[in-house]
Amino acid sequence: MVHKVNDRVQIDGKSCTIRFVGEIHRWPGSITYGVEWDDSKRGRNSGTIDDQEYFKTAVPNAGSFLKETKWSLLLDSGVSFYEALQEKYGKPKREKEDIYLGTKRVESFGFEKLTVEEQDLGKLQGLCLDHCKISCLESGRNKISNNYSNIFELDLSYNLLADVREICEFISHFRDLKFLDLSGNYFTKGWHSLDQYSFPAVTVLYLSNCRLDLNQLRQLLKIFPSVEILDASKNYLKDIDSTDVDFPISVGELILSGNSIRYLPPSLSRWNLHTLNLSHNAIENISNVPTTDLKNLDLSHNLIADWKTLDQLNIGFPELHSLRVNGNLFFENREDRLAQFYLVIARFNHLNILNGSLLSKKEREEARLFFVSQVSRGLVQYDKSCELWCRLYYQYAPRYEIEGIEESWLGSQILSLRVKQEETQTILNLTILSSYTVRNLKRIICQQLSMNILKITLSYFIAPSVLEEVSQDFTPVSDLNLTNGDILYVKRKQSEH
Repeated sequence: MVHKVNDRVQIDGKSCTIRFVGEIHRWPGSITYGVEWDDSKRGRNSGTIDDQEYFKTAVPNAGSFLKETKWSLLLDSGVSFYEALQEKYGKPKREKEDIYLGTKRVESFGFEKLTVEEQDLGKLQGLCLDHCKISCLESGRNKISNNYSNIFELDLSYNLLADVREICEFISHFRDLKFLDLSGNYFTKGWHSLDQYSFPAVTVLYLSNCRLDLNQLRQLLKIFPSVEILDASKNYLKDIDSTDVDFPISVGELILSGNSIRYLPPSLSRWNLHTLNLSHNAIENISNVPTTDLKNLDLSHNLIADWKTLDQLNIGFPELHSLRVNGNLFFENREDRLAQFYLVIARFNHLNILNGSLLSKKEREEARLFFVSQVSRGLVQYDKSCELWCRLYYQYAPRYEIEGIEESWLGSQILSLRVKQEETQTILNLTILSSYTVRNLKRIICQQLSMNILKITLSYFIAPSVLEEVSQDFTPVSDLNLTNGDILYVKRKQSEH
């Protein structure tokens, strides 16, 4: 088989894209193949040798050059769809094997395996051919095309498919196809003349890790106009402006995680989404793109650094039921995780799930009480002119006497403590809930003082001149009988010799 630039192959079991075929100055008189590895760690350069460029890699230092001798030895150019189907679902013929009873040969009638075209594939509703090294779709198609009629689910993910037009031509034979997974295939060619194709029956489309840019995604969305669930994660998608791409009105669930998006798309308010996943991007700010349709939002592992940005979410998406914001700077760099958790819950109208945790009615009540108390005491900054604050304050302040917080139910749960680091005499002020475990308290202290939780001791005075070390890590702080203003003493453990 003659291989060309942009073909997908495997070398020594590792997938790559051919970026160059020809001679290079280092190996004159020999055909050399330049490849870009899917796993960039296998690469040695970006297509340049001795300051001479032969090709460019999409990912820096993901390229390699291979001599034809090594290429021929390690190459696996893949299989056809028919061969993969035959291997997984069919029963290929084999030569008759002689069977002997003692020394007498017996004719082996009835031991032949049927070929795939003799199988009744018409009963199958789905074909799962992921990770099968498929590089060609057309070969053998005519042998089994009549069996495609009932297939509504097709998984071709993580193969060696490269030609978009070939894929479109192939799936046009699946008349009832509703679910299509093409993830992990890098579409390096065939982007011309796609207007003739349309697959309105497909409602679920997975295009994760296909190295798509915005222009390519736009072309594919024209071909699949009725998609309801779209996974376009781990691609080369950058900021989506209103003129770049508009998703079909049918899309209700959209996954854009693992891209390079820095802000919420301005056209979001025109989309009909109920679920949006933007995790593992580079979002810093939340623009005002209001929509009451969005119920589930994942913004985990972005670059949101302040609470005011978070507050914009409740304004823009007032009907949020589920939210993920873990892995952001404002959430990860603070000393008190439980307090953070409560402060997030209280900032939203109808939150039922936060960071994957289902919230009970009691937790939501406690969170709002804690939030109102912290804002009222000036410990948390919040816009007191907004509608949410007015509603929470008038609901909870009279009920639990927030103004006299020390006498309220919630006040009894809050401890204001001081921590003294004995070696440096550093004083740390902490406000915690008495329901915290001692282990959680130690972790908070160590984060603030840059100490190792396994190498400290924590002590407090149980009586005048009687200092006792806290040894039970998983008991609640309330068991220590501490009161507001008490001092805890922390020091490094002495090395044992």
